[in-house]
Amino acid sequence: MDLPIGYNPLDTLNSNVTQPTGISTYSGNPVYVVNSNGMMTKCSTPAPFPYDLSSCTVITTPTGFPSDAYGLGMNQTVSVTYYTVNKLSNSISLCTDPGNSGNITSCSAAGGSNFNQPVAITSTRQTNYILVANAGDSTITRCAVSAVNGTLSGCVHTGGSSFNQPSTIFEERDSGYAYITNKGDNTVTICSGSNGTLTNCSRVSYGFFDPVGIVLWDPCG
Repeated sequence: MDLPIGYNPLDTLNSNVTQPTGISTYSGNPVYVVNSNGMMTKCSTPAPFPYDLSSCTVITTPTGFPSDAYGLGMNQTVSVTYYTVNKLSNSISLCTDPGNSGNITSCSAAGGSNFNQPVAITSTRQTNYILVANAGDSTITRCAVSAVNGTLSGCVHTGGSSFNQPSTIFEERDSGYAYITNKGDNTVTICSGSNGTLTNCSRVSYGFFDPVGIVLWDPCG
C-alpha cells in the first residue's frame, strides 16, 4: 500500500517509536517501523481511516533481525516479504510474513551485492525486482528477487550518475516512473523504469531542502 504525498506516518507520537528510519506496510496489515536502536515497532491501522496509526508496540526482535537496519521495504514475489537495508554492513536482510498474517518472527541474509551504505529499498512495478538507494557512492542498485525464497541476485547499478547521496526511492506502479530524493544536492531524480532498469534519468529542483522521503498516492488497486 502506498501513502499520499505529504503524509508522514513517522509523525505519529508514540513512545515505542525511537528515531525511526524506515517504514512499510501491505494492504491493511500492521505498519512496521525500523528504529535506529536496532528494534522493530508494529503499529495497527484502525478503521475507518487506514492511514492512522495506533497501538504501536515494540515487537519481540525477530530472530536474525539486523542491528544496523536503516530502511524498510516490502515485496510480494514470495508471500509478503519485508527487506531491511543495513547501512553499516552494506547488506540486505529479508523478513518474511508467512500467510500475510501481520507477524514477522525471523529475518535472514538476502544476499546480493553492490551495496554501499544502503539507506532505502523499494519494489519495482514488476515485483520480481527491487531497487536500493546507496548513500555511500551515490548509486542505485537493481536486484532480481528469487521466486523460490526471496533472495537477491544479479545486483547491478542502474540509472547512471544522476544521483547525489540518494536518500529515498519510490517507483510508481502504473507508469513505472521512479523518483529518488538526493540529499546531497537537494534535488529529486526522475527516471523511466522497466523491469527494474532505470533510464532517461534527470534531476529537478523545486526548493527542496535536505530531502529524505518521497511517496505517491495510489489507492491500493
